[in-house]
Amino acid sequence: HVDVVPGRFVDDAKTDAFLFRSSGAKHRLKTNLDIHIGHVRNSGVTDAIRMLKLWRVRKGLRIKHFALELLIIDLLSDRVNDPLAAQLEWVLSQLRDHADALAIEDPANPGGNDLSELLSDDIRGELASVAAATLFRMDDGGWEAAFGTLENAASSEQGKVLALKAAAQAIANPTKPWSQGT
Repeated sequence: HVDVVPGRFVDDAKTDAFLFRSSGAKHRLKTNLDIHIGHVRNSGVTDAIRMLKLWRVRKGLRIKHFALELLIIDLLSDRVNDPLAAQLEWVLSQLRDHADALAIEDPANPGGNDLSELLSDDIRGELASVAAATLFRMDDGGWEAAFGTLENAASSEQGKVLALKAAAQAIANPTKPWSQGT
């Protein structure tokens, strides 16, 4: 899955860009794609990001990938050295228990971009509800109950492809690659 956002580069280096928005107070946001990529890549929590993005897809959550990445990085900023299981449980418990307090900030333009619409009341409620159900499943049946089973072959490239295909097939309500329009 790929999120596509129309934008226009505004510098010769082609790093700063104005991104188009169909809603919100501003119809364009100035940001920097290289800073975004570096922020995620250097976060120290890429394994947790991968797992929770898989969780997002498997559960059919409507939060945008980038918004989820920023949320995870923020929630795990003081837990970078924790084991992956502890990181995942922490993020899910924060989504369940503190959905109203969640906030995300554009690392390339922290004071200039209001990303609050990416965490609407509906999205917050959905995150809290699905996180609670996932934590309940984990308590009842372990990680496999929450994330599904993966074959040992998942360490090979072919195994990874098969595991991702199996995960995609398990989605009850897949996201659509087009806008619903308003």
